[in-house]
Amino acid sequence: MQGEDPNTPRLSDAIHWMQVYEELITLKDDLLGTARERMQALPEPAAEEIRGSDLVLLGAERDRFVSRLNFWKRRHMELEDLA
Repeated sequence: MQGEDPNTPRLSDAIHWMQVYEELITLKDDLLGTARERMQALPEPAAEEIRGSDLVLLGAERDRFVSRLNFWKRRHMELEDLA
C-alpha cells in the first residue's frame, strides 16, 4: 500500500499500519456480511453469481489484509524488542 515501509525502524509506523489493516478487515467483514444477507433474497442464479464472484473477491481481499496485519504485528514485536 502506498506509504507502507516494511523496513521501517519506527514503532509508531507499525502501530499505524496495524490500525489501517484492522479497519480494512472490519470493512471487508461488513461488506461480506451485507452481501451474504442480501443474497438470501435474490433468485438463485443471482445468489450463485454473488457466491462465485463477489464473495470470493471480497474474501481474498480480506485474507490479504489479514496477512498484512499479521506482518505488522510481527514487525511491531520486533521493534518493541529493539527498543
